Formats: sequence, structure tokens, C-alpha cells
Amino acid sequence: MIENTLLFIRNNLSVWQSNNLNEAQTCQAIILRILQDLHYDIWNPLEVFPQDTNTKGAGRPDYLICLEEQEKFVIEVKALNKEFSDAEYTQTVNYVNAKGLRWAILTNGIQWLFFDNLLKGTIKQKLALELNINEVYFGNYLNLLLNQNNWVTQNAHEEMTKKISLIHITSWVSKKSKFYAKTEEGLEYLIEREFDHNQKQLAKEYLDFLRDFYLNGTVQFFSSKNKPKPLSQTPLQNTQESAVDLFVGIISNFKENESSRNQVKIKVHNQELAFFSWKSVYFAIAETLVQLNKIQALKGVVEEDERDLNTYPKSAYKKLSNGKHIYIHYSAKDHQIHIKQLLEILGIYIEIIYKDNPPILLP
Repeated sequence: MIENTLLFIRNNLSVWQSNNLNEAQTCQAIILRILQDLHYDIWNPLEVFPQDTNTKGAGRPDYLICLEEQEKFVIEVKALNKEFSDAEYTQTVNYVNAKGLRWAILTNGIQWLFFDNLLKGTIKQKLALELNINEVYFGNYLNLLLNQNNWVTQNAHEEMTKKISLIHITSWVSKKSKFYAKTEEGLEYLIEREFDHNQKQLAKEYLDFLRDFYLNGTVQFFSSKNKPKPLSQTPLQNTQESAVDLFVGIISNFKENESSRNQVKIKVHNQELAFFSWKSVYFAIAETLVQLNKIQALKGVVEEDERDLNTYPKSAYKKLSNGKHIYIHYSAKDHQIHIKQLLEILGIYIEIIYKDNPPILLP
């Protein structure tokens, strides 16, 4: 699951950056991990083709992606701390020119730049989209754009263009949404007031996409043949199951040693997970809410950047994927209070077994 991989990467970024990972290390630590989660066979050199030498004198792109014996796009990777210049832009676009392809990606693991070679103008004007790995919706957007399943369709290039336009629109919606009601009527009013003619046309064509993003924070591209059910018909059980799966995936990254102090066992929908600290359970629930875009609901429960980071030790805080720090140095009792509040928001139940005490059912 790409969100779990991204959480792992984000948790290790500061260490990797301090060690100045080179290009090969950046590929190993970040790029290949992400490509595997996007369903590419990274062990197949004919699918994820490294250092392609058949680029007609333009050099060797780090990866040429080939599916069903067709070349799709190139990925040029730079060292983790590398800042891009015009030279990197030119090099990347030259690769697709030499291959007769349309799409190229330039990345240092953190920044992901998408170039569309059909765009007219200078090389900089061919830059269609820029994403950052620390953005809240980065995993959703990357899955939308690069999932291997999307690149075996006949109209993959045209859909890529529309998806990039939709991502630009969702970014605009995110900025403006605080001024409008979180309802379908609020979205319609936002589109009418804030969008230009071209944006309105695209919004009309993909209203389901924007509606689900605006109301639920979900990012899923639907073709005209595969449109979602109205929100009122979406079963609550499915929402709960996705929340459970996400929570289990996140908490699994924080499994601790059986001999650690103050460890707890937890059961979630008949799944038993053992030996976590209270702070790990608390953080995992908060991170689940962040990834479900229920950030507003965290306010008043989670302490975000409210305490002086210079006064309290680094270990007193943990960084969420949205860039906020949460305070995690509570007592076991206080952790239980906070966990109960967050679980009520999340809408799932967990059973906690703490030392020799009777099981605690929360919320």
C-alpha cells in the first residue's frame, strides 16, 4: 500500500538527507519502493528498464518504463538533496525527444516534476505538474497518475492530461474550500464563483471526482462507464473497513519489541496486533485520520505545534504526514483519554490489553 510506504519514507527522510544519498541510493530507498507499490515489476528489466542506452545520443535516462512491449515514459532521478536547474530540465526533456515519447518525470525523491512534451514553448513551459512527497495528497495523486494499470489503456496519454488538470483544480479547491460550506451546494457555489470557463467545463465533466474530493477527501478517477454511487448510497461499513485497513497498515510500521515497557496488545475487527507503546497507538490513529482527510476533526484533541519545540525534547513530538507535529509524551491514562476521543471520530472499535489488566474496549 503506497501510503504505508510513503509514511516509512517520510519517517526516514531526515536521516537520509543528512547522509546525502546519491542517485543510486535515492533510487533504491525511494523510487523503486514507490514504483513497486504502483504495481510495476521492478525486478523485470524489460518493464522498469534501467539506464537505457538506445536514446540516440541523448544520454541514459535512469528508468524507461515499458508495458506490453511499448515504451511509455522516462524517469530521471537525481540525488536526494539535489536542487534542479535548467540543465536537469533540458536533460529530462531531451530523453523523451530522443525516444519520441510524450511524458517524462524528473525527481530527487522529494520533488516530482512531470513534463508533457506536447506542450508548446520553452522547456520550462513543458512542465505540466510539480508534486512534493510531503504533500497530504501526494500518494493519491501519484497513484492517480502513475499506477501501472492506467498505462496499459489505449487513451492513457489523454487521461494523463485530464488527470493533471484535475489535480490543479483540486489544489485550487483545497485553497478555496474554507470559504464555502462542506456540502454539494457549497461545491457548486465554489465552482461558479472561483472557476474560469475551462475549469468549469472540466469540473462539469468530472463532477463526481471533485465531489468525492471535496466532501470525503478521496482522489479517484472515474471514467464515464464507471461512475460512483451517490454519497448517500455508499455503505458505512465500507468506510469503516477502509479505515481499519489503513490503521492496521500504519500501526504495523511501529511494532515494538516484546520486552519493551508499557507495551499493549490490540485487537481490531478480529485482527490481533501485539506489543506497541501507547504513543504508537495514539500516533497511528491520528495519522489514519490525517490520511482520511479528517484533519479538522483532530483540532481540540491533538496538540499540534502548541508546545515549544525548543523547550521539549524531540522525542516528545512525532511528525504526521501533513507536516504537523503532535505531542506524544502523555501518561498511559492520558493516552487512553486521547485515543478514545480519536476513535470516536474515526468510527472504529479496538480492544486494548494492557499488562495484566482486563481488556479495554474503546471508544
